[in-house]
Amino acid sequence: MGIFHCPIGAAYYDDEPCIDCGLCLAKTKEESVEASKKMREYLRSHNTIKSVTSKKVAICGKGGTGKSTITALLAIAIQKLINLVLVLDMDE
Repeated sequence: MGIFHCPIGAAYYDDEPCIDCGLCLAKTKEESVEASKKMREYLRSHNTIKSVTSKKVAICGKGGTGKSTITALLAIAIQKLINLVLVLDMDE
């Protein structure tokens, strides 16, 4: 899978914040999709902010076009307005 950074923040597998989604161990596309589903379910079940309306934005496109940079800048701008931002960067 190459260089991996856990979206939940675990430094390594079985670290304290690890939710055992299996994303870091996924070797096939199907395993990655299943791990992504587990992660989404975990995030939904641990959402403590029920009164805030969620807005979702998806950015797709060719590699190397600046999607991550735009996403980071957009997240910073939204965070200054709303204070609550969650950014997930993954390939399915």
